[in-house]
Amino acid sequence: DAKGIAAHGIRVDAISMNGKLDGQNVSISEFTATSGENRITGSARAILKPGAAGIEGSPDMDVQITAPRLEQFGVVVNGAALNGSVTAKGNLRLDGKQLTGNLQGNGTGLLLGKTPLGGFRAQVKLENGAAILESLILTVADAGEVTATGRVALNAPMRYTGELHGAFANLGKLDAISAAIGHRAKLGGALTFDWSGDGRISEKVHTGKLKVAGKNLRHDALLLNEVRLGVAYSPTQFDTDEFLVLADKAKLAGRIHWSDGRLDLSELSVAMGREEIVKGEASIALDLANPNNLLPTDQPLTAQLVCKSADLGQLLASAGIAAPVTGKLSFDLAAGGTLSKPDVKLTVAGRAMKSSRAASLAPADLDATLWVRDSRITLDAVGRQRDIQPFTIIASLPFDFEKLRGRPELARETPLEAVVKLPATSLGIVPRFVPAIARLDGTVAANVEVHGTFAKPIVSGEVSIATKSIRLAAGAVPPVSNFRSKLNFHDSTITFRDTRGEIGGGTFNVDGSVNVASLAQPALDLRLRSNKVLVLRDESITVRADADVTVRGPLNSATAAGTVFVTQSRFLKDVDILPLTLPGKPKPQVRSVAAPQRVSFPSPPLRDWKFDIAIKSRENDPFLIRGNLAKGSIAMDLRLGGTGLNPFLTGYAQIDSFTAVLPVSKLEVQRGYITFSEDDPFQPQIDIQSQSVIGKTTVYANISGSARAPRLELESEPPLPQKDVISLIATGTTSGEIGSNASALASKAALITVKRWYRKTFKKGVNEPAVDEPSFINRFDVDISNVDPKTGRPQVDASVRFTDNLFFLGEIDVGGQFSGKMKYLLRFR
Repeated sequence: DAKGIAAHGIRVDAISMNGKLDGQNVSISEFTATSGENRITGSARAILKPGAAGIEGSPDMDVQITAPRLEQFGVVVNGAALNGSVTAKGNLRLDGKQLTGNLQGNGTGLLLGKTPLGGFRAQVKLENGAAILESLILTVADAGEVTATGRVALNAPMRYTGELHGAFANLGKLDAISAAIGHRAKLGGALTFDWSGDGRISEKVHTGKLKVAGKNLRHDALLLNEVRLGVAYSPTQFDTDEFLVLADKAKLAGRIHWSDGRLDLSELSVAMGREEIVKGEASIALDLANPNNLLPTDQPLTAQLVCKSADLGQLLASAGIAAPVTGKLSFDLAAGGTLSKPDVKLTVAGRAMKSSRAASLAPADLDATLWVRDSRITLDAVGRQRDIQPFTIIASLPFDFEKLRGRPELARETPLEAVVKLPATSLGIVPRFVPAIARLDGTVAANVEVHGTFAKPIVSGEVSIATKSIRLAAGAVPPVSNFRSKLNFHDSTITFRDTRGEIGGGTFNVDGSVNVASLAQPALDLRLRSNKVLVLRDESITVRADADVTVRGPLNSATAAGTVFVTQSRFLKDVDILPLTLPGKPKPQVRSVAAPQRVSFPSPPLRDWKFDIAIKSRENDPFLIRGNLAKGSIAMDLRLGGTGLNPFLTGYAQIDSFTAVLPVSKLEVQRGYITFSEDDPFQPQIDIQSQSVIGKTTVYANISGSARAPRLELESEPPLPQKDVISLIATGTTSGEIGSNASALASKAALITVKRWYRKTFKKGVNEPAVDEPSFINRFDVDISNVDPKTGRPQVDASVRFTDNLFFLGEIDVGGQFSGKMKYLLRFR
């Protein structure tokens, strides 16, 4: 007895055997192997005879298999268990040295995992030293059926004869089986095949015939309308009496013949519709009897193929391939010599060639000639396109088939010589496939040579770029003018020479190099400098910059460091500091702004870049705010740090000497900071303190907190209720002073409207003083809409500011009563 046996993934729970030895008689009355519900049973009998004879008589054995649940054996194919039910029985008898008997087997409901496979019925007979397959019927899912008969001798040379027939009405039903064994493809169509043959297995001698016919065959995108193949083979010959493939409008036909150690392709033809586009023939030595030297290199080869105006789009579409390039292709191939010393000439002519990746470009023409002669490959190619000058490629390299066949890795060490030339060509076509560029007026020229090896190419030469104007699609980005650059190639290094240009009257230049020894990871060593370059300009803002920034390191992990000074920059626009309202309205709130999207570059090459760039303004050159209602400046001291994946800003922007005109007063910023920190990148903290003097009252407005949700606080001296502070800012008068005097309120509203209309109408007038100009107009203030708090009658107030503390005040009421006084203002903090 044995239990828990497993070998090669097959599990058997238990094996038991009962036998008897009686003199020379040996019998096994019962042999049992179980695996779950599966059971294999058998018995055997034999007579042992001492001496050289060994066994006397005719030993025989009975066997029976009952396996209702194959999965319990643990047979796994591509991760899926083999399921289903199998039964078999048989009797084997040894007559002398010949095995006789019969075996019958059936399989039903076979599955691989959950995928139906089908079933089988087989009957095998053994007699006269041969195994005879009397019948085999294999049903494959619901797709079709395969039948087979045959005979094979059990003794050398194991002669055999056989027939195999298959018919599949719908190959699409094999999709699930194909996926289960790891080949995921969409199949389809009908297929039949018939084979008959004979031979000697141990001597590897085979003769037979095969016929295959298919209709509407499909493999993913490949659709073949019809396939017909007829083959006859023998140990000395292989011949096709029929070879035809139809795919959409394409037709492939020819004859394949092999004999006397040569493979001949003849009557080869490719047609589109009724027009033949490719025809030719080829012959090469093929020694099937010598696998170690399958292609003798010292035997002659010949080939002649001609293609005339093949439509690449239609041809590739017929093969189920999305054409990367369309157009008409012609070629002429003539080959001779031997594999070790081939003599080949290939001429190619492409007309109206067009790529879907550059659909906006006009079609191009290509003419190329390739020679393989005297152990050397030479290429001479010319490309022409309507919008560019003809470019040429001339290349040459040694070719030793014998050496490369034995050691393919030597191809990496093959010496390489190539020259690429492009005369000065207009860059006007660039905007067609680079939408970010609206217009490009300039030229590019190239003269590049390549030496070295395939593994380590060495590039030398020069690419020159000269442009008059580069205008981007983004209207706020200024155009680049007079840009020139020379890129020198030498020893795997690209060096920037005389690379400079102008943007909005400012200049910039680029110096440095790029090492391309590793094409997958070039090393950067670049420096960008600019002088008063116009970075941004629209109707409201003008930004110029002086920069000195370096970029060093591998492309995917470079470091950008340096300094950028914001210079001669200003913001020009009407500025409303607070949302002003009339009395009775709620307290104004600073509008909350949505959190900005996270600034990040999650994809290479910028993902792992490191940044250390200072962004500053100079002491005597702050960022200016100008307008008819506001004037001020901002000083910056910021730093861009972090990586491309997680960049951040640190530092601050300081608001200096900011003054804005409100409807009835002026607002002056006493202190203002906008601070950035690494903890909350690109979401600054605001701290702005400002004040406005309105009559005898000073109003303080403080804005603080995050830019995402800033807080506004209003205070006054002397202290006033919140509604009076709001009324004072909006109208210059508290709600108590206005009272119920509707005419005073109307006068105040009219005065505010007239002031706003005046500023909008005459804000560009040459006679209007600047916001902070110390003129008499700025020091003089008159108000005709005030109300006498004692009498409730309208009055006119006027004041003149001699200094920040000394004022002259005057009042006149509707009765003509005038009073004047001097005021000296003391402020306590």
